[in-house]
Amino acid sequence: MSRFSCAAAVVCCGLLLPVAACQRNERLEPVAGTVVFADGQPVSGGVVEFDHLEIGGRPARGAIGPDGAFTLKSGAMTGARAGRYRVAVVHVLVESGGRHGHAHRRVHPKFGRFATSGIVTEVTTGRTNAPRIVVEPAASLTKP
Repeated sequence: MSRFSCAAAVVCCGLLLPVAACQRNERLEPVAGTVVFADGQPVSGGVVEFDHLEIGGRPARGAIGPDGAFTLKSGAMTGARAGRYRVAVVHVLVESGGRHGHAHRRVHPKFGRFATSGIVTEVTTGRTNAPRIVVEPAASLTKP
């Protein structure tokens, strides 16, 4: 390795370490909420994504369980930074093993994009945040 390469590596590491340390020390607030259809039935399966509205704000996401519950993570760390977020729900239809003709519902596709979901929520400091994300269903699907 040349002296230039060594010097460049040292400078790069010197610049990156404070950024990594800052992210590790970033205060994240606990966020554990639910995703439901307008009639109160849980959305089962998929991912809820939070896009921080502040420039440079970190996004957060969480898997949606069978009961509609989710816990947000920012990267590998649990929680989300305080602030306002746009929300998207990316629904994956989960087969329930129901009987023939059992109706399945899925989330309307407009909720899968930040620009069209219309959902904005806030994560606040000093308490557990429990947002209830309400979505509309797409047309019902019926098993053949």
